Amino acid sequence: MAERHRAGAQLPGTRHTALQVGTLFSAVGAVVLAVAACGNQASNDRTEGDIAASPAGEADSTLPSGELAPEQQAEMRAAPALTVGADAMQGRVYLTGSSPNQMVSIQADDDRSVRLAGDLEAEMGRLSGAIVRVQGTVQGQGAMRSFDVRAYEVLDIDGVEPLVGVLQEVSGHLMIATDPPLTLQDPPQGLAAMVGAKIWIVGRVEVATVHVQSFGIIRDP
Repeated sequence: MAERHRAGAQLPGTRHTALQVGTLFSAVGAVVLAVAACGNQASNDRTEGDIAASPAGEADSTLPSGELAPEQQAEMRAAPALTVGADAMQGRVYLTGSSPNQMVSIQADDDRSVRLAGDLEAEMGRLSGAIVRVQGTVQGQGAMRSFDVRAYEVLDIDGVEPLVGVLQEVSGHLMIATDPPLTLQDPPQGLAAMVGAKIWIVGRVEVATVHVQSFGIIRDP
């Protein structure tokens, strides 16, 4: 007779197998939990180590590209404005000494003074007493420092901004090549012989003419 099995009845020999499987799953679960616990502890240890290596309140030593550290910014603010590589300076021109040992210098408002040099040194010497803005390059250090003038602008002569340009003669009239050119009204005697010279003029401008009050020769014709 075939053996009958009630629904839900345990098959012969399966009870022991089920117990073994349950025990195996329990052991595996315990191992997984132990591994996870070790991983968490290692992570915590690393985090605590990182925190210990970076004390609270310590400034980050890395700055975004192009930024200067506070101490570097303070050093730049304290640095003098006139240094090697500077390209502009404004001040009064002085001609001192006697030929052939004359020296042309420029003195800024803060009393800093530097010798002027370069191809325009002679023109600077003829502007002694004027306030100018020079462009160029500072050369050397200390007592050997000089300013190699590449360009300049005359800002003030006797309290007035002068006209500066080359003296020209057009249709029998003397003119100064400013922008726009101006005709000299009643020019001083002897000025006609200086056509082609670079000059400065202080005077009253009316329409396209200038009434000359004073003038000077910056560069011979």
